[in-house]
Amino acid sequence: MTDTPDELLTAATAALREAASLRQRLATAHSKAEASATAAEVARQHIAEEARDVRKLKSLSLTKILAHLNGSYDDALARETAQQQAAEYTYAARQAAADADRSVVDALQRQLAALGDVDEAYHRALAVKENWLQRNGGATSFKLLEFAQQRGRLIAELKEISEAQAAGEAALRELHGAAELLNDARYLSSYDKVANGEFLGAAIKWQMLDDAADQLRAADLALKTFTTELADIRADGLRLAELDDFTTYFDTWLGTIFSDRAVRERISEAHATVVSTIDATNGVWVNLEERRLRLANEFAQLKAQRDAFVLRA
Repeated sequence: MTDTPDELLTAATAALREAASLRQRLATAHSKAEASATAAEVARQHIAEEARDVRKLKSLSLTKILAHLNGSYDDALARETAQQQAAEYTYAARQAAADADRSVVDALQRQLAALGDVDEAYHRALAVKENWLQRNGGATSFKLLEFAQQRGRLIAELKEISEAQAAGEAALRELHGAAELLNDARYLSSYDKVANGEFLGAAIKWQMLDDAADQLRAADLALKTFTTELADIRADGLRLAELDDFTTYFDTWLGTIFSDRAVRERISEAHATVVSTIDATNGVWVNLEERRLRLANEFAQLKAQRDAFVLRA
């Protein structure tokens, strides 16, 4: 005989609660098993220490010689042997306790595994009842349709925000890389000295500027991806401090030979632009995160309302 939607939901709810109880017990059992296993390992190491003391007395060693000279060899050997045996007994007891604690963990894990995916079963049971209500519930079906439409909207918006945030994080990584290179180039340019008519470190500086230009182009591409993702969620894109096209600006940056002073000015200008762009990008990302948290909270509340509605219907 096929279970009714209410019977399925009742069984799924019971399994969900049983699983929650098992997980709580399992966490406690895990903690206890780890502690007892550690205690057993300490006891095992103590056996090795006591065994070394016994071996010293039995073998040709300074310990054995001193014991014989003091006339206490037999007593010392008996004492050390007894201590070794006590350590072995302690270890055996602690290992037995550790094994018992481990068996509790294993048993709880088996019970939890036997329940299967209780979350999936619960949502399946909810869906079965929801479908039944849609077919037989009259006005109830319209309310469920409204829930479904709202949930679909929130799921789509959360996905778009997640993609935009990932693009923003990629842009920030590129921008921070550019800022570091420009900062290094700025300091190197400031300390240029002339010797025999040539700039010391000029080759290093220009290589650094080439690297910075490449990094800036990568940052520009990442920013364009970011602004595209922002457009998907109807948010304003970044404006790069009223500069002309970002890529074009830095493509032409090294296209002309400048005086050393002009190069320093260009480096400082580029560094300032990148820093301001990092701040702007961070600001947009934070706004996205605030929006994501609001939508996630709205989604959680809507889901709770929908589940409660289905349970009551």
